[in-house]
Amino acid sequence: IVLPSSIRTIPEGLFSGCARLRSVTIPDSVENIGSYTFKDGLESYDLEMGIGPKASLYYDFYFIDNFGLETGLSYAQVNASNERNNGTITVSNLFIPVRAFYDFHFGKFTLTPQIGIYAGYGIGGKTKVDGGTNDPFSGEGALKRFNFGAEDEILFTFGDHFTLGLGSQESVINLCEDKEVKTSSSSLYITVGWKF
Repeated sequence: IVLPSSIRTIPEGLFSGCARLRSVTIPDSVENIGSYTFKDGLESYDLEMGIGPKASLYYDFYFIDNFGLETGLSYAQVNASNERNNGTITVSNLFIPVRAFYDFHFGKFTLTPQIGIYAGYGIGGKTKVDGGTNDPFSGEGALKRFNFGAEDEILFTFGDHFTLGLGSQESVINLCEDKEVKTSSSSLYITVGWKF
């Protein structure tokens, strides 16, 4: 559905119950969107993900020669934007991952696939929409502070210390406090590290 540019307000519940609705193009002329406009209808809200820093400390527990579990603590900042309302969101999270891994040795090179789960907690952030700034964890459309999901990574170790990795995280719970709004998080990341 493409709404005409003459529309200034989308009434409350306009698309409520439209279960097959997949896309609505909202023109810049819209200044107000009523409550529950997309209730039980439009299932996604497109955000363009940005680049954010991530810092981690991990410890490996080996059970047999090449197999073990890794856990630790990570800090990550997630950035996203939405062109429709000139909105941006920045959220800072702490994550505790638990991943199983297996080391494949090839001379001075080691390949380590890892898979596991993580629990995260939002420690801060801000949302900017049309010039206003809000806390992303309070108010209408607030995000939950707790996050839980799955993650995987392929880690390449050169020599005994230098590491390079490629991984992903995917939340498995709805991250929005409003049960009517389905919000999830997925990320792809590159790591550069040093093993001690």
